[in-house]
Amino acid sequence: MSRKLLINAQRPEEVRVAIVNEWVLDQYEVSTSDTGLYRGNIYRGTVASIQPSLDAAFVEFGAEKHGLLRAEDVVPAAAHRKVDEGGRRPRIDHLLEKGRPILVQVVRDGIAAKGALLTTNLSIAGRYLVLMPYEVTRGISRKLEDSETRGVMRERLDQLDLPEGFGVIARTNAGDQPKSSLNRDLNALLRLWKKVRSEASTGKGSRLLYSDQDLILQVLRDSLDASIDEVLVDDDDAHDKVRAYMGTFMPRAKTRLTRYSDRMPLFSHFQLEEKIDRIARLSLDQDIRSISGTTSWLLI
Repeated sequence: MSRKLLINAQRPEEVRVAIVNEWVLDQYEVSTSDTGLYRGNIYRGTVASIQPSLDAAFVEFGAEKHGLLRAEDVVPAAAHRKVDEGGRRPRIDHLLEKGRPILVQVVRDGIAAKGALLTTNLSIAGRYLVLMPYEVTRGISRKLEDSETRGVMRERLDQLDLPEGFGVIARTNAGDQPKSSLNRDLNALLRLWKKVRSEASTGKGSRLLYSDQDLILQVLRDSLDASIDEVLVDDDDAHDKVRAYMGTFMPRAKTRLTRYSDRMPLFSHFQLEEKIDRIARLSLDQDIRSISGTTSWLLI
């Protein structure tokens, strides 16, 4: 059996993904981009102002409004000054200096007139693990509820060779993964973190270092595994992203990557458009029946 992952990314605002198994549609998803989403992204920002009354700083990181960074969200490794205040949490004006660069991650997007909420306690999600460069912990997703699975996962996390000062959290889909898969994911995340640090040290001003909102990245993280024999992509930029991702997270995978360039559109080539239309119609019919049923109940 041949399983293929098809990525239709010719429209920047929409990515369509299908998994076909011998021309049978197994899975279909559509991801649309929402402008103004920054949550999860990591930036090199600049401290725009210090606000002692708020015990916080405003950071310019490339968004229309400056982000808010509270003193409690400044980890020691990110502080501009090393201070010891006898066990008390240092004040923001003791930690940061106006005009200096700082690495931040968006915790919550801006709402109305408020800017985004930021943190320096960074995290990067991989296929099975979440890497935390500044927090010494080895945790497990709360969604992994089975006590036996959690016990096995705890043992595997304890065996990971983490650099000093780093922590990880096992994601929900890590439950059935062997130690070797976790190690590969950890090494890929460490390489990615090294790249982020390297890019942060070059150039000047605010800049995006890592995006967790990238539609292609989300698709690959959620859908690409060893059961996929071939990935076909119909866009140059998307193809480059897939190649970079596979090189980082799946360097030994036997999955082929193909830049689809036939004149016939990718989904049409695999005769998917009619099937997708049928799915959409069925979904619409179900919604209508649901609405009709609710209306009847209300009338009674």
